[in-house]
Amino acid sequence: MSVIEPQPGEGFVFTVVKSLVSNPAVRWRNTYEAFFTSQGEAQPGSLLSLAEKLLAFERVLHLTGVQFVQTTISTYRAETAEYDPASFITIPHPADTVGLRTIGASQPLDLTAAFYVRRQVPTGRQGKLFYRGVLGENDVEAPAGRMRLSSVSGMQDLVNTALDDSGLNDHLYPSATGNLLLAMARNLNNGDVGYRQVTALLAAGATRVSNDHRWYDVGA
Repeated sequence: MSVIEPQPGEGFVFTVVKSLVSNPAVRWRNTYEAFFTSQGEAQPGSLLSLAEKLLAFERVLHLTGVQFVQTTISTYRAETAEYDPASFITIPHPADTVGLRTIGASQPLDLTAAFYVRRQVPTGRQGKLFYRGVLGENDVEAPAGRMRLSSVSGMQDLVNTALDDSGLNDHLYPSATGNLLLAMARNLNNGDVGYRQVTALLAAGATRVSNDHRWYDVGA
């Protein structure tokens, strides 16, 4: 597997690393998976294009206090002890690549407050994305002490706008315009990798995520 010469049926991982503008040492990430179907050619340019769309999507969601550090594209196969430079590519972003969302006089919530987005797939368990640096005080309420979104429909509008503005909709099943689809991947018993296509991204709630989470925090 290679990011230089991808093949039909192969999957790839996209990792978007962010930090606080006010404290660049505080970093976290979100990870996405995508695969080339058996239809058409698999081009490295398609991987770069999807990386650009994921960045544009996330910028619409995130507050202006969030800086985007880099995006990494890597093969789905686990790394081995032998270094393979063709297994990944890292795309650094300019220092002024920041979130676009503004919330007026409302104050941003701390980074343990995460916007929960569900990755909808046709079968099996749904996926989860937790976005730090998105929510402000007015986005949530806490009846009985449990945090939830003040307006699920309003946050879904934000997700829909991000999908439309970035062109990420073009990679959702079944309306994808190409053969590179967002997916959820899992290792099969025979050593192969299975992919379930993502059909939608849905605003699902607000939650607390510890700031030493091994899947989300760089260095954790």
